[in-house]
Amino acid sequence: MDGIAVGFTVNLEYVKRNIDDKRSLILAVDDLTPNDTINLPLESVVGILIRDACPTSHAVIVAKNLGIPVLMTTNVEKMLNKLVILDGLTGFCKVEPDEVEQKDANDRLNEYRRNQKEMKESVKSVQKTRDGKEIQVMANVGSLTDVVNLDGIADGIGVFRTELLFMNRLMPPSEEDHFNTYFDVLKNVKKPVVIRTFDIGGDKPTKFFNHPIEENPSLGYRASRIISNDMGRKLFKDQVKGILRAAIFGEVSIMIPMISHIEQFLYAKKLIEEVRQELISKATPFKMVDVGIMIEIPSSCLIAEHLAEVADFFSIGTNDLTQYTLAVDRQNIHVKSLYSELHPALLKLIKMTVDAAQLYNKPVSVCGELASNPIALSYLVGLGIDRLSMNSHSVPIIKNEIKGLSYNECKKNLDVLYGYSNLEDAINFLENRKVCYESIV
Repeated sequence: MDGIAVGFTVNLEYVKRNIDDKRSLILAVDDLTPNDTINLPLESVVGILIRDACPTSHAVIVAKNLGIPVLMTTNVEKMLNKLVILDGLTGFCKVEPDEVEQKDANDRLNEYRRNQKEMKESVKSVQKTRDGKEIQVMANVGSLTDVVNLDGIADGIGVFRTELLFMNRLMPPSEEDHFNTYFDVLKNVKKPVVIRTFDIGGDKPTKFFNHPIEENPSLGYRASRIISNDMGRKLFKDQVKGILRAAIFGEVSIMIPMISHIEQFLYAKKLIEEVRQELISKATPFKMVDVGIMIEIPSSCLIAEHLAEVADFFSIGTNDLTQYTLAVDRQNIHVKSLYSELHPALLKLIKMTVDAAQLYNKPVSVCGELASNPIALSYLVGLGIDRLSMNSHSVPIIKNEIKGLSYNECKKNLDVLYGYSNLEDAINFLENRKVCYESIV
């Protein structure tokens, strides 16, 4: 991930035991869970070196949202208890740098921060392509801390991941817990917010839910798949009650993840209607909101026309969609070379989904890592994507890139792109159409 860090390498146990250590620390670990990542002391941990992770693993994505540079390496043990320069811009790591190298790294870090600040100043409003197509660039967040740190650059929150409300708790969050959280989010953002209902399970277990032991947890009992269970149903309805009550105070919509069958989504909507009736019966103030689908399973792309009839919007989650389409575990370093969100099959599934949404005049966004990839931007713009949502640190970069693109030119290139059968040709084609912002200012 972009960014530069200089610090002393320590393991996770050291960080947990020495929270008062105010030195700049670089965490060196074999593996890291999303739960571990969100509990890191941000005042001291300035970077992460990790062995068993891929760029789209949940822990790495959480780190990106926190603004922590991450570098994948095979030599974690050899780097412990040493001064290290971690350069996420170049993928370079220097162990025991001399004073000149340290000064150079700190100078580059300061320059990086200055450039980021200047870039942010130039893109505070919604951006348009050269020929006038407006594209919202939103942020993916997972906590109120993420929201507070947005600094007004993003055009809203495209995915508010609510799993963190459920983790590190002995008891599930109540309706009031949900309401208070979403109220605080809306009070701070004052822009559109898409709240994704919980995706607990898999690599995000909780202490209060009886998660089964599964051989393939990413394919298992998680997210919307647990809301038919009595406890899962209560968790879902309490969350929706909190959302609908908070919706009075801002522009909110609900997104349901892990939908592979239309019946799942219709059942979720049935529960939302039950919540509406319960709030009415108690004379509780609330506001109904749009309810959309996170498209992240190939089957949902293939039935997108049917889903578009009943959903208010789509948001394409390319991280899981990639792993399910290519049968490549996004957490498995041994097959990470096969994982690519630019695979021709993925591009065609995305187009199929966008076409279905446009047929029914439903908004469609992209919220996976693909949204923050400058190489993919011309493809997404050409499709007519309405919104992109990404880690907050990529927002100003993509906003600046949008300025240099022409929607009509990007659209004309799609037929050529779909003619490629192999990944390398598709990537080369897109790279040749990538805009460097510096060349147009």
